[in-house]
Amino acid sequence: MKLDWKLAGDDNSGIFIGFPPSSDPWSAVDNGYEIQIDATDAVDRTTGAVYTFKSADIAARDAALNAPGEWNTYELLVEGERLQIFLNGVKINDFTNTNPVRSLAGHIGIQNHGTGDDASFRNIRIKELGTTPPPTGTIQAEAFSSANGVTPFTKAGANGGQTIGYIDPGDWAAYNGVDLTGVTSFTSRVVSGGAGGTIQVRTGSATGPVLGSVAVPNTGSWTTFANVTTALSGVPSGAQNLYLTFTGSGTGLFDVDDFTLVKGTGGGTGVGPVKGLAGKCLDVRNGATADGTQIQIYTCNGSAAQTWTVTPNSTIKALGKCLDVSGSGTADGTKIQLWTCNGTGAQNWAAQADGSLRNPSSGKCLDVSGNNSADSTIVHLWTCLNAANQKWVLP
Repeated sequence: MKLDWKLAGDDNSGIFIGFPPSSDPWSAVDNGYEIQIDATDAVDRTTGAVYTFKSADIAARDAALNAPGEWNTYELLVEGERLQIFLNGVKINDFTNTNPVRSLAGHIGIQNHGTGDDASFRNIRIKELGTTPPPTGTIQAEAFSSANGVTPFTKAGANGGQTIGYIDPGDWAAYNGVDLTGVTSFTSRVVSGGAGGTIQVRTGSATGPVLGSVAVPNTGSWTTFANVTTALSGVPSGAQNLYLTFTGSGTGLFDVDDFTLVKGTGGGTGVGPVKGLAGKCLDVRNGATADGTQIQIYTCNGSAAQTWTVTPNSTIKALGKCLDVSGSGTADGTKIQLWTCNGTGAQNWAAQADGSLRNPSSGKCLDVSGNNSADSTIVHLWTCLNAANQKWVLP
């Protein structure tokens, strides 16, 4: 996150990160971390401090800080549970969260400190870094090779200035010569003030095999953009002709701004949510850390209970413990739990090309029980079926 801030005088404000959604106005204070702006307080709660948790490098801070009435620039770089703070291009703090109850993952907020504290903000920018940049890059939707029914549409807020619009059921757009080697997921920036619909990702032709599909909701208006993501399976290697086909009811379903074909992590460790059926997150029930705690799916909330460290072809960890097959079982329905990491095969997980997570020791997959997307539905071990309730998107 980058932003410019300015205080009028002896005023107070801050930036909060890592707090869950809540109607409680104190949620950010009680559950998140504040990066302080006010330069007049104690060293652990002054400009550049992680408020009450870690002071900034005061000498570096003083050398970089501009006076009240002048603009300052913050850059807040979060990688897993590590936060680095830069003031006007100078690194002034480096903080790592070790509190299992808190997490740097979550919402971001600008503090309204109260009446009489005047703070100004501008140029607020957020960039998701990801664990590996997508080698295929981002493709502007309007840069199609051929199409049926859709038309490039100039729209404010669109990346590249245009979307493809006037999308009706049965329309499609083709993109020739796209390198699909190693691609595991698809993310698209969309906008809809209409009924919404579905994007299907295909190869070869508009009726070719479906690699994956993702629902596009009404995003709130024709100027409110959102990202939608789905895992892909059966993806061929090499340069392919890629087709986006569109389904739904009615006319004017949605616009597509751009899309990204994301390749697998290729051995790098990822930190963040593990998303599955209906976009729900893999979750440690009640955020408990006891051995044997049930693993479930739950609405994504950015909490530590949903922040997983994924080492490909190895462990998946949260709250300092490992995703574990109870008793090293192999039967369908075997409990999946949190357990002290012990290096056994019960804690080994391998991501598959079809989006599933396989436990090699049992030869079975991480499965959402009953294909039920309700909050608190358990996950368990099950025969691999290439089904939607066995598809997972890793950080």
